[in-house]
Amino acid sequence: MHALLNPAGRRFPQARTSTQCPAALACATKITPPRPAFPTKGVARHAAPDSTKPPLAIRGSTDPVEKPLLVTIFIVFALLIGSAITAYRSTHEVLEVLQATLLALKDVEAGSRGYVITGDRSYLKPYDLVLTAIDEHLMRCRRLTANGGDQPQRLAKAEASIS
Repeated sequence: MHALLNPAGRRFPQARTSTQCPAALACATKITPPRPAFPTKGVARHAAPDSTKPPLAIRGSTDPVEKPLLVTIFIVFALLIGSAITAYRSTHEVLEVLQATLLALKDVEAGSRGYVITGDRSYLKPYDLVLTAIDEHLMRCRRLTANGGDQPQRLAKAEASIS
C-alpha cells in the first residue's frame, strides 16, 4: 500500500484503527480538500460570485490610488499612440513629397534628353515648368523635416546633388 503525501511532500498521519478510535471508519473514508497555499482574504471557499461587485474590479484591492493610477496609465498610453500616428503621417507626407520630386526629376531628364537629341526647344518647356515644381517640393520637404534630427542635413546633400 502506498503512503499518501501532502503538498509539502510529507506523509499524512495514519488513521487509527477501529480498536483505537470508534470513528476510525468515518475518518478513513472522509476526504477533505487540501488547504490553499496562500491565504484568502475574507472570501468563502465555495461561495457563489457576488453579483454586486463591478466586473472590472481588481480582486482584493481597496487601494484608493489604484483607479487614478489606471486612468493615468491609460492617458499616457493614448498620448503615445497619438504621437506615433502623428509621426507616421508626417513621415508618409515626406515620402510623398520626395516621390513627387523624383518624378519631376525624371521629367527634367526626359526633357533635357529630348532637347540634346533633337535640338528642338519645345522639349525645354516642360523642363522649365518642372524646375519650379522641384523647387516647391524641396521647400515643402524642408518645412516638413525642420525638426527631424539629421534629416535637414541629408536633405541639403540631396539638394546639392540635384543642382
